[in-house]
Amino acid sequence: MGATIAVDGWADGMRSTTELAALVGGPIAIAMPKLKARRLDGTSHADQVVKAPLSPLSQAMRSLQVSLSQSFAESASPVIAVMSAAEGEGKTTTALGMARAFAMTGQRVLLIDADMRSPALR
Repeated sequence: MGATIAVDGWADGMRSTTELAALVGGPIAIAMPKLKARRLDGTSHADQVVKAPLSPLSQAMRSLQVSLSQSFAESASPVIAVMSAAEGEGKTTTALGMARAFAMTGQRVLLIDADMRSPALR
């Protein structure tokens, strides 16, 4: 019954990332576009941040970069960890896209792929 009421309250969908942040109780919420599982041309989805700066993924990465920059404004060297419990949820794409978005603003970035079982970044 509780799930029905919650779903019914959001029947019109989310209209903004502000509504999403309020729903999950977090200070930052970014809407990321759904991507195909893997690219077959040997490139990463995160390449769009540089090659297609007006794509939905590029805009989402820049929004994430701006939000994180504002929240870490007083920290000289913030550390950001991208984690999830399962494979294929976009950890590498998100980390690489964020790193590229930060680098495009002139910031120095060190990206470490700490996935010991199946590292994707070399």
